[in-house]
Amino acid sequence: MLTRLLSGLMKSVKGPPCKRKILSVIHSIISSVCPWSFVSAVQLVRIGVFLHRCFRSRHLINMLHSLNWSISYSEICRYETSVTMSTSSEVQANGFVQFVFDNADNNIRTVDGHGIFHVMGRV
Repeated sequence: MLTRLLSGLMKSVKGPPCKRKILSVIHSIISSVCPWSFVSAVQLVRIGVFLHRCFRSRHLINMLHSLNWSISYSEICRYETSVTMSTSSEVQANGFVQFVFDNADNNIRTVDGHGIFHVMGRV
């Protein structure tokens, strides 16, 4: 029954953003029904890493982990460490690298010289 409902939803939806939302709901339903036999790595890691980068709150992440909505804080730290350590520092001989830097000043015509915003960015 669940299979028919979900396949009908997936067929009726057009566009990747809607399909991602439906897949998230599907993962939530399956992980709620079978919490120990189905672990949605996509959903749990994505939510956990996003919240860690936004809020840096161990309490929030562990609270969501206790509700089976995220991986634990220690697993997030382990994941970020492994991602950082596994990056390749090799540059291919035929590779091309280009850096572009620019700066911008905002609100430069103040009377007292305070409140000026200077920013530099790179691509």
